[in-house]
Amino acid sequence: MKVSLHIQNGLERIDTARRGIADTIPVWAHTDTQPFSLAKVPVRKFLTDPRLFIRTHLLLAEYYGLDTSNMTFDLFNIEAEAMGLPLNWTEDRLPEPAATTVLIREPAELNKLHPPDPYKDGRMPFVLEVNRLCSEMGIDNALRFCGPFSLASRLRGLTQLIMDTMDNPEFVHRLMKFVTEEVLAPYILAIKDAFPGGYPVGVDAFASLPICSLDIIKEFSIPYIIKLREMVGEVGCRALWGDRLLPNPNDMFEMKKIYDPKTLWVADPDVFEVGPKRIKEFAIQNNMFLILGIGEMNFSEEKRDELMRQIQEYVTVGGNGGKCAIYFQGVPSRCSSELIRFATQVAHYYGQKESVYGKGSFQYVPQKPFEEWVAEKGENYTE
Repeated sequence: MKVSLHIQNGLERIDTARRGIADTIPVWAHTDTQPFSLAKVPVRKFLTDPRLFIRTHLLLAEYYGLDTSNMTFDLFNIEAEAMGLPLNWTEDRLPEPAATTVLIREPAELNKLHPPDPYKDGRMPFVLEVNRLCSEMGIDNALRFCGPFSLASRLRGLTQLIMDTMDNPEFVHRLMKFVTEEVLAPYILAIKDAFPGGYPVGVDAFASLPICSLDIIKEFSIPYIIKLREMVGEVGCRALWGDRLLPNPNDMFEMKKIYDPKTLWVADPDVFEVGPKRIKEFAIQNNMFLILGIGEMNFSEEKRDELMRQIQEYVTVGGNGGKCAIYFQGVPSRCSSELIRFATQVAHYYGQKESVYGKGSFQYVPQKPFEEWVAEKGENYTE
């Protein structure tokens, strides 16, 4: 598969940003339903056809002006679905399990679960093929898996799992050992085989404040991240929230450093309330690449000015000294393409050195409608 010049330049920007020498701050986004809805691709085909999945994502990233694609898929479902968890599929959103559907209704049912085969079961082979193709293109944003605590929550149900940590902690440790050693470790090793030299990153949003207490995170989450790293080698885990809820947010940053020693990921509303300056100082002190996530609170036409000021602050503070990227982690599915392009251009403009952007004022450059733009490129992403 070919990579456009735009994406090639974006990947180079990300690489230089990790070394602190990029021309501006790189930007990518969690695009949720936009890839298949804007491209008018059936969601089930989108999430089962690796080449279609990648082509659509890359076209959308280029259309928005992003530096790469986040390769968004329903990553919280992949491992659980491969073990038999049924999903509800609709045409306008990513699939989700039914609210009351779990695979472990009683602790004894853990013994009935069988680890999935990453090369055969569910859509694990789809993810592996996506990673193999991305490896050929040098795009590593598909190297993701469901974090251990979040996977346990999918299998048992989040509320019940939290109750179990208090009422039946021995069972929770057995469940965490199962998902870590028998499900995730083999799957991650298969991902690494598909993408040699890659750095898989788990998403463990359910192991966050205030969903969990600090005690739960320390006893039932962190030890299994460490165990996973012992089993598979280099691996990270991100998407933990709640920095703003601690008297000293640095305590949460220190825990995040255990989850991922290479990258500090902090997103709104934590960035907004803690402030990007304090977060950037911790990243510098610990030589970590910083990803600042901008949430959906200002992603609306009515708040365009507020969005512009927020992005300007984040990129100006976060980009000081380089080693920073901006991640639009909460783009609403209803958000217009124009607003996403606007936000991306703002980040790229103010992400430059002040001596560059200080010479003039920001000017938004509009784009043609997606279908017209794709037709002019001569792309047929649905084949």
